[in-house]
Amino acid sequence: MRRYIILLIIILFLIPPPNLLRAQKSDTIYFDKPTLKKGYTFKTKDQNLIFILQPETFKEEIKLSVENLDKEGCKIPGDKNLISNLYAFDFKIKRNADSFESPRKLDFYKPLGLILKYKTRNNSLKNLYLYSPTLNKWSKVATFKINPKKETIQVKLKIPYAQIAILEEKPLFGIASWFPTRLTPRDPLGCASNYYPLGTKLRVINLANNKSLITTIISRGPYVKGRIIDLTGRAFSKIANIRQGLIKVKVERLD
Repeated sequence: MRRYIILLIIILFLIPPPNLLRAQKSDTIYFDKPTLKKGYTFKTKDQNLIFILQPETFKEEIKLSVENLDKEGCKIPGDKNLISNLYAFDFKIKRNADSFESPRKLDFYKPLGLILKYKTRNNSLKNLYLYSPTLNKWSKVATFKINPKKETIQVKLKIPYAQIAILEEKPLFGIASWFPTRLTPRDPLGCASNYYPLGTKLRVINLANNKSLITTIISRGPYVKGRIIDLTGRAFSKIANIRQGLIKVKVERLD
């Protein structure tokens, strides 16, 4: 049974399906053996996606095709925003003098490096995802490096084909209240929320004055309609006068 599940995953994510999304722009580049031996860095024409081939990542001559896909036909999960272009890339092996073929399995002697740019005004949690148009499903890449200053995410992959994009958690907007700090002496800057797992770090921004703080969920609540977070009194006082009692906030997930 496990063998069939693994085979299904390979079919859905690694084998190029019929392209269900229209390509807006495309790039194609050929790599001969001397180039592959030295390594190569390729940047798409729009400068938003970089491929890093280490020396001898591949040993066969290959062709790389990259398409910037139309995002209109792509269904985004309701709790996330798409903050990058959606790309499809496809490596093909040279089989003879005139033809390249898409393999079912491509031997990567080293991981392929990818750097994808994004653009957003939020500081919410971001991840690079693989998209399966067959299932209309997103799968998160587990290991990556994020550079907030350059607004890029870098990953290493060993797959010949993928559709990729960066998604971020949508921020929450609502009312913040407070409770006595003495109730949580071990975490005086903690908070209660029902929207994320316990231990999640959040940035809470007062929409009236743009003051913010970073807090950690240590409990559940509040249980009043319209309220999305309950801060300790000390945490509340970092972004508002505690006498206000209730304030309008934006909440961003950080991990």
